[in-house]
Amino acid sequence: MSDSNIVILLKGGRLPTWYGLAGEDQDAISQEHVDLMLSVATQHRMLRIEGYRLLSPVHSWERFWVIEFSTLNGAEAWIEAELAPPYGRYGYYEYHLARRYQNTLYNGLASPDRQIKAKGSDDPHGIPTLKADLNSLVVLQFKRWSADAIDMPKDQRGDEKQRGRAQSVAGTHSLISLESFKLLSPQADWVETTIIEFPDFVGAEAWLEAENSQPHSMYTVQSMYLSRRWCPEYFDTWASP
Repeated sequence: MSDSNIVILLKGGRLPTWYGLAGEDQDAISQEHVDLMLSVATQHRMLRIEGYRLLSPVHSWERFWVIEFSTLNGAEAWIEAELAPPYGRYGYYEYHLARRYQNTLYNGLASPDRQIKAKGSDDPHGIPTLKADLNSLVVLQFKRWSADAIDMPKDQRGDEKQRGRAQSVAGTHSLISLESFKLLSPQADWVETTIIEFPDFVGAEAWLEAENSQPHSMYTVQSMYLSRRWCPEYFDTWASP
């Protein structure tokens, strides 16, 4: 994957009104929505889509998505289709555009492009029973430096010490994958996000503890959430080969 690609980061979910619909109406609306999104994915050659389900939803935010296109036109078409009625009336959407980011704190740990390959015969138009992958645990980390730390010497911020902690946790707890993205439009409480995957809760917990260590955490604003991959075999069938 190219660092110049456009990456959509989506905090998404369904509004309470969705659950007031009859089951057959939910099924019909979902199928129409999937068909529409797949047409956009094909037309604009979507490169990837990966979802993560939060273990503990935050109000209507239930899932985090990484969706990648080679052009802004593709990303724009995706967002427009996502919001189209009838499905769009029932969704919670917080969209951000980003690019891949080489985070120097995690040098040597980044391992993008991990995919769980689906069967070649799978048809993405046929919606299976959607469920989380219980084979790993994923930390979703949203972060920025505090204002007084941006120009601070790296040794004072403890960058090297933090880099060592990350390396240690990754090695001890068999890190599966890690990748970072940087927003094109920085937010008040985050500028970058890193997705970190471990085989189990012990590794994820060790990562959380390391990120909250001093002096590093004194100079960062960050929030972290535990999640699991969302139907990776199914959504792998959505991307263009």
